[in-house]
Amino acid sequence: MKSTLPLLALVASLMACQPGTEPGTSLDTIDGGNPDGSPDTMATPSCGDGLCLGEESTLTCPADCGAGQPICGNGVCDGNETAQNCATDCTSTPPSPNCGDGLCLGDENNANCPQDCGEPPPPAPKCGDGICNGTEDTANCAEDCGNAPPITGPNANITGWIDSVTNEGNGLTINGWTCHLGQSASIEVQIYVGGPVNEGVFVKATTANAENEQAVNDACQAAGSHRYHIPLSPEEITKHAGKLIHAYGVSL
Repeated sequence: MKSTLPLLALVASLMACQPGTEPGTSLDTIDGGNPDGSPDTMATPSCGDGLCLGEESTLTCPADCGAGQPICGNGVCDGNETAQNCATDCTSTPPSPNCGDGLCLGDENNANCPQDCGEPPPPAPKCGDGICNGTEDTANCAEDCGNAPPITGPNANITGWIDSVTNEGNGLTINGWTCHLGQSASIEVQIYVGGPVNEGVFVKATTANAENEQAVNDACQAAGSHRYHIPLSPEEITKHAGKLIHAYGVSL
């Protein structure tokens, strides 16, 4: 609701500044002009000055006149206005779903309309689905990833390094790189613990095909992707705690 207190205060202030105005002159006298016959000097409406004057209203100047309630007919469908109680403001209808228009609407989703709603997430790893992904490897899902081939002996053309073992949630991740010198193709890396191949325990294997920096390419004498990040579950950590880790690259 519009308050008259700020306006009265302004009129009283102006009255005190009018030349020739006697102390005690009533506000009613100011409304019709000053006692000396000169016209009143009223403030010009200015939105934001804290005074709701002139043509200012809750619609044109909510800063001075308050936010007010939704006004049917102002061209804005807001508040509790609907097409039923204010068709003037709320007659526009949302666009119908149309796959390919860049809007993910209605029953569109990333499965039936990826061009509007984005690509669906990759399927969760499931041993037996024919896809070796996620944390699946030759040790925990030979059905999808195959069996780790036996290592027959060292190959001078295989090089690599274990860079670090990092904490990842409740598990650990073995990070490093391996490659076949002069070959850009990624090769397999096998992890053994407690001893070298044919003595230690085989844990898992994966393909060293993660992106790497130029220094790795220089060491491999070929471009390509040669890094690996092999996760170890809490169960594997408990089972092999305190054992040395051995990583072997498998030649092409």
